[in-house]
Amino acid sequence: MKVTYMEEIESRKAFTYKKCCPKCSSPYYDIHHQVTPPIPDCYWIQCRECQYEGLPGPSREVAIGRWKQR
Repeated sequence: MKVTYMEEIESRKAFTYKKCCPKCSSPYYDIHHQVTPPIPDCYWIQCRECQYEGLPGPSREVAIGRWKQR
């Protein structure tokens, strides 16, 4: 059976050091939201420069909070 994944990607630029990538300190990051198939933790943050991914979360705010925690 073939599985099709659909996700929304929102590109952002960090204006504070806390939102920069914890690995390479790049201010550019993407917010991913997996729409289909649905999973419990469907939001995560990914650095555009080094492809580092933060911990997933059930909502956008939780995923951004986990990204800031480093």
